[in-house]
Amino acid sequence: ELLRIAAAAALPGAALPGGTGVHAGGAAAGYSEDLELTAFARALRNAQVTSLGHGMQLISFGPGPFFPDDVDLHRSDLVAREFYSKLFERISMMRSSLLTGIPGTGKSWWVWYAVHRLLNQDPSPAIVWQTFKHANTCVLFKGGRAFVGALSAFTSELADA
Repeated sequence: ELLRIAAAAALPGAALPGGTGVHAGGAAAGYSEDLELTAFARALRNAQVTSLGHGMQLISFGPGPFFPDDVDLHRSDLVAREFYSKLFERISMMRSSLLTGIPGTGKSWWVWYAVHRLLNQDPSPAIVWQTFKHANTCVLFKGGRAFVGALSAFTSELADA
């Protein structure tokens, strides 16, 4: 099972995370493990979830890893709005979907809520994340690790969807 996530909007100050690539896939595979993103994925999966009331939750993984596109503020907390869970359930039932909306409505943050939910499924699906600002570079979250490469490097994962 695979989910391909294409964020319809990028967070302010968006930049592709990385720089700590550890060669994992080989030249033929076209991607490598990114240790920062692997740490982020593990932190997000193991995040503490606290009820804030009124159907809202705080998903927090403390200092250290931060949300990938949030390079300016290094946030490690996400307030899950009351409709996030319902939207996740509805989209999960569809073969494919596209999330769009007005800038600033929380689409990019909802994506991380969805990734948190997916990482906590058993088994966790492979997730290909692609940002708006870096459409040719993707991140594959799979098996508790994160790999960075060109979209074409993940054709086998995308074909298995």
